[in-house]
Amino acid sequence: MTKRLLIIWSRDPLTMVQAVAYPAIMLVMLWMVIGITMEGFSNEPAAYRFAPLMSLVAAMVGSIAGVVLVIQERENGVLSRYWSLPIHRGADLAGRLMAEAVRIVLTTILILIVAFPLGFRLNSVTATFAFLSVPLMFGIGFATVATACALITTKQTLIAALQLFIMFGMFFSSGFVPLQAFPSWAQPFVENQPLSHAVEAMRGIALGEDYSSPLIRCAIWSGSLVVLFSVPAIVGYRRSAAG
Repeated sequence: MTKRLLIIWSRDPLTMVQAVAYPAIMLVMLWMVIGITMEGFSNEPAAYRFAPLMSLVAAMVGSIAGVVLVIQERENGVLSRYWSLPIHRGADLAGRLMAEAVRIVLTTILILIVAFPLGFRLNSVTATFAFLSVPLMFGIGFATVATACALITTKQTLIAALQLFIMFGMFFSSGFVPLQAFPSWAQPFVENQPLSHAVEAMRGIALGEDYSSPLIRCAIWSGSLVVLFSVPAIVGYRRSAAG
């Protein structure tokens, strides 16, 4: 199942642009447009915020390709055919999440390659693996939510809603600008939203700072999303396959 999804995604130009090229281009654009301004404000290279942010955005944007495929396979009856095969009932859902994990790791590595000439560095192999683990954890949580929504609703506005959520989360996070740059009324939300926790954890890993607190909060958010939306995803899959 995992291999099948990876092959399908790799052969879809729109998926490759959306999941791979778009975040990399956005990283360079952010660095060019507001990078110098932000460096003067925070006294650190802007890439140490933008690279984590766009790694997380890539993880979320790529999940939309998975949502589109789920909707297509539900409407075409593919899910019903899988349900009738002599395989474990959870194999397809597990395969989708494993494919998401592979995609997230590969796109994060690409973001790191693009961020290198912009001044971003990871100082050790351990830091690299720790850095990769954050978007992987965060992305699996988001992918579980997106897959569950795709399976339990038939509304065509789902894709637009997910894209709006991603853009809102990106611009109102500490990865876009430092927390102090936001208005005082917005700072509590920005500081405590899951994307900011993930950004701060990745930034701490890269800079060699203490990242335990934001990492724990990110893990709690991600784990909670997986736990809360796994059951709706399974129920929705069963309903879609039976229908």
